[in-house]
Amino acid sequence: MKNKIQKLNTNATKPPKAVVWCRVSSREQFEEGFTVDKQARMGKDYAREVGADLAKSFEVPESAAGKKERTFFKDMMDYLRKHDVKILICERVDRITRNFNDYVLINEWLEENEERQVHFMRERMVVHKNAKSDIKFRWDIHVVLAKKYSSDLSENIREGLMEKGEQGWYPGTHKAGYQAIRPDGSRRAIWIIDKSEKSEAPYIKKLFDLYVNTTNSAEKCRDILYEEGWTRRGKKVTKNAIFGLLADPFFCGDFLYKGKLYRNANHEPLVSREVWDRAQEKRTKKQSGKYNKHIFAYRGPWLVCGVCGFRITAEIQKGIVYYHHTHYGNCERKKHRWIPEKEMEKAVLQFLDVFEVLKGSKVLDEITAALKESHVAEMEYHNNAIKDLEQKYDTLQRRRDNLYIDKLDQKIPLDRWERLDKDCEAEQQRILNTLERHKNANTNYFELGAKMLEIAANAKQIFINRKKPEDKHKILQFLFSNLTLKDEKLSCTYTKPFQLIAERARGNDMWRWRESNPRSMKGV
Repeated sequence: MKNKIQKLNTNATKPPKAVVWCRVSSREQFEEGFTVDKQARMGKDYAREVGADLAKSFEVPESAAGKKERTFFKDMMDYLRKHDVKILICERVDRITRNFNDYVLINEWLEENEERQVHFMRERMVVHKNAKSDIKFRWDIHVVLAKKYSSDLSENIREGLMEKGEQGWYPGTHKAGYQAIRPDGSRRAIWIIDKSEKSEAPYIKKLFDLYVNTTNSAEKCRDILYEEGWTRRGKKVTKNAIFGLLADPFFCGDFLYKGKLYRNANHEPLVSREVWDRAQEKRTKKQSGKYNKHIFAYRGPWLVCGVCGFRITAEIQKGIVYYHHTHYGNCERKKHRWIPEKEMEKAVLQFLDVFEVLKGSKVLDEITAALKESHVAEMEYHNNAIKDLEQKYDTLQRRRDNLYIDKLDQKIPLDRWERLDKDCEAEQQRILNTLERHKNANTNYFELGAKMLEIAANAKQIFINRKKPEDKHKILQFLFSNLTLKDEKLSCTYTKPFQLIAERARGNDMWRWRESNPRSMKGV
């Protein structure tokens, strides 16, 4: 790292206490050497270097996730307060703040005492209550980008599952009446009809036959099969579960995944398509869908009433688009003025004024420089991760080559060579999959952060230039998480990245936020 570690400036007779937070975000990282033990050692050395007294290391095992990980985080925050710990050390921002809830809790902890600090070792960044605005902004952006990187990795996994679906393989983990097998050590699951003694397949097949060939209701069919022995945990299959089975296209050779229907899949159907179609005819009534003729720029889940929280709708009257309350629910305010779309647009444009001051601002240059500096550290970490994976792949290939020579020289039996070679091949494939996810994930934090700043600086003009309602609709969805209409005043909440940029813009005196915000619809 080019930046040197700065020792703590303190007049205390004893060195301040420090805690190290250690966490890996995936099994792949754990297996690639990014272990909690390694982070703990780095934290211990770092604490000694800055002159802090290491009190405790909180090491989150790689198997922990969800609620379990949240428990570790809560324990750490409780420990910090109970033992008056002033220094929190972490390897990277994304090790501790990949969600905004944790970010808020750490911020609150910092604001309670100006002596408290959070040190990020890789970014060489120290955040505290009186830190300069560009440091706080860097942290804010790192949090947003860490969340983005995490989302990219998840998205790559989802895309892999979607591609599996396109190839005709069901990407799910469970299907009643079927079992997933992986022949010859393959990582791809093949779904076959379960023919074990406890299989539900015979009952599901008979359920369809009874349902389509008799006048019995689904519930009556369930009762008949219950008498024949079909139970789940010793009880009748629930009515909802029965209807779910009858509606599942998996049993006729198709499958639904993430809302998309994949036809003619590779698994063996349990019932014929004709039987399944007849079941659907009986199960459902023909419904006439409504076609939404008009797309309104401002209508969406983000536009709600500030009194009752119900959505604001839109309609056209005499060629003019108006926005008004839906009148659903028990709104305390019984009368609501219909707002012309032009007034809505004037208010939104004033919300975008906050970003206008970014143009030509010195602070913008400083922020961009800070992002570029932190990007060097991010890319070093990213490239080292890829390099380690490639080295492991090459090591496995050399091992496979040596095993093949040993087989030719009859140093190892054929069956053992086949087993070891398949193990190595499977591990190589896992490494390739991990490499692909790393390479596809957006790690160019500098470009992404700079692009967000560019979009923010030009948001108003971009919005003005878009004439089609659907284009404006997309921009609003991108910039705002919430628009609230109350007493003919429109207030807004920006989406997280732009909320952070707006707050920093105001905090750096780049723009004096008018006391009249939120904007009055009458005054614009």
